[in-house]
Amino acid sequence: MWSGADWSWHKAVRRNDTISTEAHLKDIIEHETRFAGRAVQQIYHVKFFNQQGDLVADADSWCFRTERDHAREQGTKYKNVKARETAPLQRGRAGRGLQALCDERVRGSTARTWQDVSEGEALPTMLKGR
Repeated sequence: MWSGADWSWHKAVRRNDTISTEAHLKDIIEHETRFAGRAVQQIYHVKFFNQQGDLVADADSWCFRTERDHAREQGTKYKNVKARETAPLQRGRAGRGLQALCDERVRGSTARTWQDVSEGEALPTMLKGR
């Protein structure tokens, strides 16, 4: 699972820059967790260079590797969570579809261009996954 990154910026990245990277494993840290038992944190250090070879940024990025079977069988994170219906789902069952709930306009292949919006204009509600 990707867990985070800590970035340092040294130069601006400009339009049409070609970025190359160098990465190495910086550290491995073992953790004991309630969620998944043993977890291993891997920290990678990545350097980002532009086409002139200038360092534009570097970052430490970390992820966790877990014992998935332990998380599924013994984990405690979701034991007390109970499913419940929300008001929009209840209304949706009463005949109002999700489309009507948020009044989303389906644009399909109609592109939204810079000329279609004004600075500070609120974007319309959009369903997740669209």
